[in-house]
Amino acid sequence: MLVQDQTTNLPVTYFNGTLLLQLPTRLSNREAPAFTQVCQQLLQKDVSSKQIVMDCSQTSFLDRHGLAALVSNINIARQQGIALTLRNVHPAMRVVLSITGLEEVLVIEAAS
Repeated sequence: MLVQDQTTNLPVTYFNGTLLLQLPTRLSNREAPAFTQVCQQLLQKDVSSKQIVMDCSQTSFLDRHGLAALVSNINIARQQGIALTLRNVHPAMRVVLSITGLEEVLVIEAAS
C-alpha cells in the first residue's frame, strides 16, 4: 500500500511488515523538522512494522540538521525494537555518513 504524506510529500509504502520511506532530495534545516515529525508519527501509529527502510537514492544533500533528524529517528526506531536500514545511499550522503562515523553503525544496503 502506498501512502503519500500530504505535508512533506514523502512517499511511504507498507509491505509485509516493512515500512519503506523515500527520503527527500535534500535533508537540511528546512526539511528536517517535517521528516522527524513524519517518522515519529509513523513509528507511533504503526507498531506492527518490524523494519523501516529509508530509500536515500534521491538525497544528495544532508546538513547537520538532517543528520540530527536521521539519528533521532534511528534511535526512536531502535528503542521500539524496529530495524532501520538505509538503502541506495547517494554518494554525497554517504560521504557525510562516513565523515561522522555513522557509516560504521548503520545498516546500509547497496542498490538492488
